[in-house]
Amino acid sequence: MAHEVIIPANDIKFEKFCNILEQLHKRKRQRQEQDKILGLFLNECKLSASQVVGKKNATLFPILRLLLPKLDRERSAYNLKETKLGVLLVKVLSLSKQSRDAQKLLNYRSANNSQDSDFPGVAYFAFKSRMKPKCEEITIGDINALLDSIAAAEVGMKASVLDETFSHVINKVTADQMKWFLRLILKELKLEMGSNRILALFHPDAPEYYETCGLLSKVCEELGEGDSRPLELGIEMFHAISPMLSERLDVKNIAKQLSPDKTYQIENKFDGERFQIHMRDGKFEYFSRRGFSFTKNFGNSYDSGLLTLHFKDVFSSGVTSFILDGEMMGWHKQYQCFGCKGMAFDVKKITENSRFQPCFCAFDILYYNGRTLVGPPEKGGLPLRERLLILDKVFTDKTGVIKHSDRRTLSKTTIFPEILDALNKAIENQDEGIVVKDVDSYYIPNRRNAGWYKIKPEYTEGAMSDLDLVIIGADEAENKRQGRAKSFHVACSDGNSLGKMPERWISVGRVSTGLTYDERESLCATLERNWTSSRQTPAPSNLSFSKNKPDFWILPEHSVVLTVRASELVRASGFGSDYTLRFPRVTRVRDDKPVQDVMTLMEFQNLCANKGPVVKLSTNQINGDEIAEVKPRAKRKIEAPKVPEQFQIRSRGDVEATSKALLGRKLCILSEDVD
Repeated sequence: MAHEVIIPANDIKFEKFCNILEQLHKRKRQRQEQDKILGLFLNECKLSASQVVGKKNATLFPILRLLLPKLDRERSAYNLKETKLGVLLVKVLSLSKQSRDAQKLLNYRSANNSQDSDFPGVAYFAFKSRMKPKCEEITIGDINALLDSIAAAEVGMKASVLDETFSHVINKVTADQMKWFLRLILKELKLEMGSNRILALFHPDAPEYYETCGLLSKVCEELGEGDSRPLELGIEMFHAISPMLSERLDVKNIAKQLSPDKTYQIENKFDGERFQIHMRDGKFEYFSRRGFSFTKNFGNSYDSGLLTLHFKDVFSSGVTSFILDGEMMGWHKQYQCFGCKGMAFDVKKITENSRFQPCFCAFDILYYNGRTLVGPPEKGGLPLRERLLILDKVFTDKTGVIKHSDRRTLSKTTIFPEILDALNKAIENQDEGIVVKDVDSYYIPNRRNAGWYKIKPEYTEGAMSDLDLVIIGADEAENKRQGRAKSFHVACSDGNSLGKMPERWISVGRVSTGLTYDERESLCATLERNWTSSRQTPAPSNLSFSKNKPDFWILPEHSVVLTVRASELVRASGFGSDYTLRFPRVTRVRDDKPVQDVMTLMEFQNLCANKGPVVKLSTNQINGDEIAEVKPRAKRKIEAPKVPEQFQIRSRGDVEATSKALLGRKLCILSEDVD
């Protein structure tokens, strides 16, 4: 009898892995079949890995990071999208740019008429006849090494690394495998299997564990052996924790969603970047919301970085370790105030010469002196009120460096007026909004409905300035399920006189959200009859796009007006105007409105009259007259259930004897279904 070959995860053939992906892809609408195929494959890999000596080979991380490329935080971004990949493949395949196959790769969106196709699917037919029908013995370990080299390539060396890597891959794999290699790079496998579903097939605790730690390698390391479950799911120093999220709340719905029996606190909403600070024995790590490390920027010790360097004498004696949750803000060195994300700076890329310096605003603590504080009480978690008592003792505020969030507890009898007053003050101060938190809520990683609420002016009808703008361009969608456009370039008019068509149209931004499936489908069907490809014919001079040019342009007289709502206007140079829309969404398709009646350039510029880098569009105060007050719920009196009078047992004194026929006899009652 032949001995069974032991196969570490890295040594599994890429051909076998691609075959599994192909089977899953063909059964996209068959959930049970997909689960069976992937479950058997993962169990087979676990069985083989369990017989390998050494934990490094036993982990299934090399497989899981390929199955879930979007969740892999330990490999840097490839910075490769369809356009760059098309140019690269034309080069390494030595195709003439005018050839039919090259045109498919360079203009794949125009060539892609299938709803289910994507760039790798289109590319497959371009290189199918040029690649080997059979592959060499390339493994999952080899593929991961190639992906590592692409991700790690420095900017100046990127082109040569890509040429070398893709030339190598094309000579090693088949056309089918190349298709899946491209999907791995684009991080879109087209399997229609959610990440939690795949994680659950690996281990029942994997979805919850990943939500907490945010690292696939950690999930594999802790949950890879049998069904053992760690006591503290995923909480570990120097490993990012998926942050707890706030539920969106319209201020008009306070009475429906906030309980008068609970105690809440209110905070101003910071307009920065969500960050965590981990510290143990003077060593620091910084993680962004998505779990990427920025320790190199901010400093890993008290004598390094742009932020940690200023932490000396900030933390209380006796503090040996902590994980702080908060917002990384930009503090203007000259004006001594906070900036916001709409301004022309990125807090993650601040340097010593920047006008801003990083300042951390802490609003929660997740770990303290060796003890985890997150999760429900049965897993050692503490409620918010107790966590904040600890947080207040950890450090003292230092202007422009680190501070506690400003918070106050709301009175149960005046919840609504206090929230409304705070929101209107935020509008007046051009702030982003407010956050309301249940003080008895527990910190549940990656959970959005666990007692935290964010309230912004744009969530409330009538609190924002709506803009009527006309569509003058569109960006082509990768698939055609909802028409050919994924976003629309919108414009205001310039130089129009009453009743006449304006002379020019100035692009002020693009919008992609807010439309229903049917609205988008109908809008695309209406527009694409009259739009023109920018590649074939440049847009006329009366359509001003600046740097951000659309894939298609359309003359306004053949177009449609949209009512667009945005949170603010930010200074930008990529569009025809000096300002563009931030967080825009469509609130209405105005089929009834003539295009010459859209917002004019002068009206748009009047919104930006203060000339600041960011202009809030929440200009209207919210009136509380139309909103129901939060009142204690009246407790309904519940009467005890009563037995009908004819069946009630009476005392003997109330019963009148009418006969002695049953005296001394026993009664037996038989049911009707007795045989």
